[in-house]
Amino acid sequence: MAMIVLFSSFPLLFALTVGLVGLVAASLLNRLRQVLPSRMEREWATDCRALLKAKGELAAGPEVAEPAVVHSPCRLWLRLAVALVGAITAWRFGFGWQGGAAIFLTWVLLLLTLIDLRTQLLPDIITQPLLWLGLLLNLGGLFTTLPAAVLGAVFGYLSLWIIFHAFRLLTGKEGMGYGDFKLLALLGAWLGWQVLPLVLLLSALLGAVVGLVLIIWGGHDRRQPIPFGPWLALAGWVALLGGDQLLQIWP
Repeated sequence: MAMIVLFSSFPLLFALTVGLVGLVAASLLNRLRQVLPSRMEREWATDCRALLKAKGELAAGPEVAEPAVVHSPCRLWLRLAVALVGAITAWRFGFGWQGGAAIFLTWVLLLLTLIDLRTQLLPDIITQPLLWLGLLLNLGGLFTTLPAAVLGAVFGYLSLWIIFHAFRLLTGKEGMGYGDFKLLALLGAWLGWQVLPLVLLLSALLGAVVGLVLIIWGGHDRRQPIPFGPWLALAGWVALLGGDQLLQIWP
């Protein structure tokens, strides 16, 4: 009880505490960002082997081993990033249910960003439960109304689905993955349909700018895809922190 009063009375103390917790949480995020994609690829490989065996096209052989976790030399930067975004979110929302949920969403968005940058995957095991959690939290209007959250989930998925198929019809290429649809849907489920145009515009601008920088100065092959999920996640975090204020100046 005393801790609740202390954190409620001193928002800066709460933010600093969340930052310190983030230094510890970074180890978990670092493990998850390596284990989850590896486990997904292992399951895919096992399923493919089982299917080929059933068709008689592959002889029995050893199962695919799950790779060991590799400790990246960038762990210090990850710790700082997790601590910083957690502290900023805690300062913005303060101590309470909304603050706790916002911090959790922030850290999961960072995890999805790290996974997508490394593997160009956005695991369903993260995005789908997070979408349902957003709807459940908004039963009580934690971030938006329930109708706005439901419409946000639907419009979030459909908007990128339409863009994906239109781009494929025009160019014959796939501009993004289905994981991006689900990521935007979960942002809509948490924050409401009203923020979706803002998130789409901001993520598109960020992706375009970073893509040009990588191609012009980084030597990136323009034929190689650049993950879109990190920019959706970053735009979603910006909308989480200041969506109401940004929507007031939205033309």
